[in-house]
Amino acid sequence: YVQKLKEEDTPEAEARIERITWALLVVSFALTLILTLAGLNDLEGVEGAIQALASAPFPVLVYFMVVRVFAEEFFFRAFLVPRIGVIGSSVLFAVSHIGYGSAAEIIGALALGGVLAYYYSKEKRLVPNYIAHMIYNALAIVLMVGA
Repeated sequence: YVQKLKEEDTPEAEARIERITWALLVVSFALTLILTLAGLNDLEGVEGAIQALASAPFPVLVYFMVVRVFAEEFFFRAFLVPRIGVIGSSVLFAVSHIGYGSAAEIIGALALGGVLAYYYSKEKRLVPNYIAHMIYNALAIVLMVGA
């Protein structure tokens, strides 16, 4: 396992992280555009949760940005993808986002979970997914708090 982590510190690993991050951003942008045009962009509950997270104490922010993202990637990608596939793990990832009360969040989690599951199934590497997921979440927080 340590050897695998060392292998992640290469230009190829950086390129993987960049590819996954860009895929997440492009899919997110396309979904936002489509859902907005369709009148289904109901992210008010999500924005409230992100505002609360942005003003939370540092340990809480670390938990959500580091620990929870790792747990999601480990469970939904490393554990579920080999067992129930890309679609199954993506559907369960979407279901895990129901608590926000937003159809757009569920659709987004389905699509973005699909991107992450696809890359995990293709490359069998968790670290690039984990880092890309953290970058995506950080950008979402910065953009929603700044908006």
